[in-house]
Amino acid sequence: MAKMKTEPNRTVTKLRKIIEKTQEQFAIMLGVSKDTIVSVENGRNRLTARLAKRIYIATGALPASLEANTGEVQAQDHATRGPVMPYTKDYFDHWRKIAMGVTGDDPVSRDTAAESMFDLTKDRIEVLLVAATRSGVTDRDRFPAVLQSLDEWVDSVYHDFGLAVEVDAVIRERTYEKSKGKFNVGMVRQCIAEGGPYHFRFKDSKKLQDSDKVELEYEFYYKWTDQVSMFPRPKRIKPQPLKTRPWDFSSLFKDKALPPG
Repeated sequence: MAKMKTEPNRTVTKLRKIIEKTQEQFAIMLGVSKDTIVSVENGRNRLTARLAKRIYIATGALPASLEANTGEVQAQDHATRGPVMPYTKDYFDHWRKIAMGVTGDDPVSRDTAAESMFDLTKDRIEVLLVAATRSGVTDRDRFPAVLQSLDEWVDSVYHDFGLAVEVDAVIRERTYEKSKGKFNVGMVRQCIAEGGPYHFRFKDSKKLQDSDKVELEYEFYYKWTDQVSMFPRPKRIKPQPLKTRPWDFSSLFKDKALPPG
């Protein structure tokens, strides 16, 4: 049986161009491969409902318009549940600001948005983990596998969204110290060879023995690959719900109508 031909999705291509992203940038933004975007745009693969929803979460473009593939990207003012309207770059900027609390490249608003979303999400994760420790009617111990699944999800987010540089920057901000002290040369050499949180300003010499002690300046900070169980979080006051956001953004991840603010 011949495989049904899939039409190139001109609507996804148009959306990507409206928000001024390359295929690679758009893929990273969605946490998918560049080949996934290329395949949808050139018609090799059909746009799935799951990917259409992820595009909606990231951009605000209505999934129905992307799946209909008429070449016209549509949006809707969810604060008023108003009529459908053409999608524009201004709407994209508005969506990012209202839905996520993000204002341009302002790091304060971005951190506040992240903290607010974390507060909305952490209780649901805790409930899942607690529930997994209970045997239930099937008498199955699901906790280890649930914990492993969560760990794999965290790792996939780190890789799929290309967050390595940004993650290390955040961890460095939270763990950075600068000081000086006396160290055995052998220990310094081992730290340099193995990597790790200690970063010495050290000029090695054949004249130095491993047992020698030297006074050095050093910087201390962790990286994601150091496999530390918990990075310290800065003390903060629990953020209030963002006043500029007309709805609870977490509801976008559920199959429910968006509640008014």
